[in-house]
Amino acid sequence: MRIALAVASFLVTLQASSAAQPSEVAPGTLVEKVTCAEDASHSYALYVPASYDPSKRWPVLYVLDPRGRAKLAAEVFRAGAERFGYLLVSSYESASDTPDDRNTPAMQAMWRDVHAYLSLDDRRAYAAGFSGTARGAFHMGMAAPGSFAGIIAAGGGFPPDEPPRGSATFAVFATAGVLDFNYYEMVELEGKLTALGIRNRLETFDGRHQWPPVEVAERAIAWMEIQAMRSRVREKNSALVEEIWSSEIARAKQLRSDGALADSSRLYHALASDFRGLRDVSAAESAAAELEKDRGMLKETARRRARNDRDQAYLRSAASTFSKIRQQVPMPAAGSLASELEIDRLLRTASGHDVEEARSARRRLNNILVYAAFYMPRRLLEEKQYDRAIVSLGIAKRIEPDDPDIEYDLARCYAGKRDRKQVLSHLDAAHTLGLESEDGPLEAEFAWLRGDEDFERLIGASGK
Repeated sequence: MRIALAVASFLVTLQASSAAQPSEVAPGTLVEKVTCAEDASHSYALYVPASYDPSKRWPVLYVLDPRGRAKLAAEVFRAGAERFGYLLVSSYESASDTPDDRNTPAMQAMWRDVHAYLSLDDRRAYAAGFSGTARGAFHMGMAAPGSFAGIIAAGGGFPPDEPPRGSATFAVFATAGVLDFNYYEMVELEGKLTALGIRNRLETFDGRHQWPPVEVAERAIAWMEIQAMRSRVREKNSALVEEIWSSEIARAKQLRSDGALADSSRLYHALASDFRGLRDVSAAESAAAELEKDRGMLKETARRRARNDRDQAYLRSAASTFSKIRQQVPMPAAGSLASELEIDRLLRTASGHDVEEARSARRRLNNILVYAAFYMPRRLLEEKQYDRAIVSLGIAKRIEPDDPDIEYDLARCYAGKRDRKQVLSHLDAAHTLGLESEDGPLEAEFAWLRGDEDFERLIGASGK
């Protein structure tokens, strides 16, 4: 209850536009940083479309990046915001993989601040999140019904302990790179939302775990416009309906021409559903019906379903393998676990000529990598189980041998073991591989090395 109330508190009374912060309103220009008037610990990037008129109410998209990269995230949606007349408000304080919830306070601060000086239509407030911040947006949307008309979820679904419910009041546009380690989750989410009657669209693109490309982000906002007209929270604009329809029909035709029959079929079905009631959709219905009889499309769909089932069975088995790192005595070696996980075979397949099988292998490897290089060692380091963390990182290194962050975390593990030689070796490797500088205090494992000339040189070279 306390969480729901905290989330709901950002639903402040909409105020008329005022001159509270006139210097921050620069239509057509991305203002890189606006500090919240009531809470200087929060700030955001702001984009107001060139057509902004304070005498009207405007839709707004609140953006939550998992690393607080407000400007980067705003640029993803900037073209769509300008085209469709949306305000963008992108937080510098949003975060993922933290023990505390930083996204609700960030949303509250942004929400209160922009309402003080911008003219917003709260019936058309939207949220966009990536990975953990997508989960945060879903949490807020479920805890405070009616807060968002739609959520754009990139590479992340609902929180594990908060599955979607049919009572959801928002539409969902989900995206996933075809190499995203959360790809399978997003595919499953599409089916769950559809079964619950929640309006949704899933768009995949050629990429990994990341924000979608600008053109996909623009498509997401276009889709939200169609949903707004369908639900009558904005006036129907026939010219805009035709503009979006024509673009999407052309894309469906191109997919078919390119031989991506299953993707073309999915898009035709989606268009028939999305535009029904706004225009004649018989062209999409006919094309979808025709493709349903195409043997090539049926074979492609069956192969995709079988591939996904096989891959998810592999990942379930991999979870059992990883449990051995934490539980098995004597502790297993990284090499034997990598063999059990078929790392070498997957690496060969990932570099092969069969595009779909290569993508499948890389998706599975990316799943293993994020667990072996991040989630597992993070927990083991907290528990001071350094030898077991080294095993996990050893698996990760077999997948990405040139990753400087893996080398740095190995140095942390050996620092915990008080092995100076190994610490310096892995820090040197991390520096050579181009470890990026990060702000923040040095990890506790390294404290005993302060004052060591070689350590200080390598830590300084790594930007720590």
